Amino acid sequence: MEEQLRFFLKSVESYNSILNGELYDYSKAIWIAHISFIENYLKNFNEIVIYKGFWSGYELYQKPYYRFISDVDFFVSDENYKKLREFFLDLKFNYYFQFSNKIPKFIKNSLEYEMAFSKNLLNFEVHRRLFPPYFIEIDSKKLLKRVVEWKFNLLTFPIEEQFIISVLHFYKSSQKIFYWLWDIFILLTLVDFKKIKEICNYYSIDYEKFIKILEEIKIGKFVRRNLFFKKNFKNYLTFFAFKLFSKL
Repeated sequence: MEEQLRFFLKSVESYNSILNGELYDYSKAIWIAHISFIENYLKNFNEIVIYKGFWSGYELYQKPYYRFISDVDFFVSDENYKKLREFFLDLKFNYYFQFSNKIPKFIKNSLEYEMAFSKNLLNFEVHRRLFPPYFIEIDSKKLLKRVVEWKFNLLTFPIEEQFIISVLHFYKSSQKIFYWLWDIFILLTLVDFKKIKEICNYYSIDYEKFIKILEEIKIGKFVRRNLFFKKNFKNYLTFFAFKLFSKL
């Protein structure tokens, strides 16, 4: 495992592309762009919680850019969600909603859980929920009670939450992104499973089912089935409604 990880990190570090005839490190460029923007534009915002890839780069790897990022994820309260959305729109970022604008506003606001903003190399996703409603609900108020101070005047989740979020996010996304898997493998060496069980109980996540998902990931059964919720009719009903609304 350690040898595989060293090979992976070496591969990431040497991942280059040619731009205008010059050697150009795309991963470094993306990191520099996001760091510069956060330091210059977001330092006066309060209660922005950073998680997933941007956190992983600093906390799990020798150098942040060893961990490729395509976007930076923010988790915020409903109030700050609106403020951050207006902030990005004022700066003329391109954006998209989780749902079509044809959907009645009261329906969209109740189901929408993220909004993405992009400009040049910059890509941000602003979440007021960690997962879409059809997958799993984790109480946002409970999440915000657990945050801790981090770099760049930002907040973050403790490592137990980072691990749980990484596992569920990887599983929800059909286990398709390789570097998400490395985050999980590194976190596996750092977390205390007694705490993981306590945190699962705190968020009303079934710990036994969570472990089944983790075991499936560890043994490489990369399939598109969802053991976590297959018996929960309500989640699937919401899922089909979600898909229907998104196509309007």
